[in-house]
Order: sequence, then structure tokens, then C-alpha cells
Amino acid sequence: MRTSNQGKWEELALRVAKGTSVRQAARQVRISETSAYKWHSQPEFQQRVAELRAQILDETVGTLTANLPKAASDLAKLSRAKGTSPKQKIDAIHELFTQAVSMRAFSDLEARLLKLERKGDDKPDAPA
Repeated sequence: MRTSNQGKWEELALRVAKGTSVRQAARQVRISETSAYKWHSQPEFQQRVAELRAQILDETVGTLTANLPKAASDLAKLSRAKGTSPKQKIDAIHELFTQAVSMRAFSDLEARLLKLERKGDDKPDAPA
């Protein structure tokens, strides 16, 4: 990729990372579909898309995490509020438990993965 196209390459990667099709992203970035698909087939491009998706996910998880206490509090209030139907109360309580279990499972999995990655970093490289 030429440096003159670096900005378009990065913009295409970001749009694809956010879920836009390659065809639509090419139109939005104003490059040919041929170029877009050529870039999309390159391992460096795929790696960049993966990095951008991970960054987007991290930012989203951070935002969700920051808002979880208030959301949990609001759901708990809804489960106790007068005028709330029994079904709405059950749905609110169910949602609280479901989200708590999901977040815990994700947190545990993330911790286990980090531990494995650290353990792998301690191993010397295998001979070629």
C-alpha cells in the first residue's frame, strides 16, 4: 500500500471493523471495490481490522462497566416499584441475574486467558 493511500486504508479498516461491508465501505471511503477487496485480502489489513475491533470492544465494555452500577440500581428499583406488573418485575430481576452471570463469566474467562498469555510469554521460543 502506498503512503498516499494510508488514510483511506485505515478508514476502510475502521469501517470494516465496525461491521460495514467491504463494498459499502469502499463507496464511503471513495475507493474502487477492487482496491478495497485487494486490501481486505492482505494479512496486515485483517490484523488491523482485528486490532480495531478489539479496541472498539474494549471501549464499549469500559462504557458498559462504568454504567453497570446505575443500570443495576435502576433494574432493582423497577423490580420493587409500585405499579410495575409482576411480569415486569420478574423480567427486571431475570435481567439482573443474567447480566451479572454473563459479566462474571466474561471476567473469569478474561483473567484465565491473561494468565495463559503470561505463562506463554515466560516460555523460551522453540528452535526453528
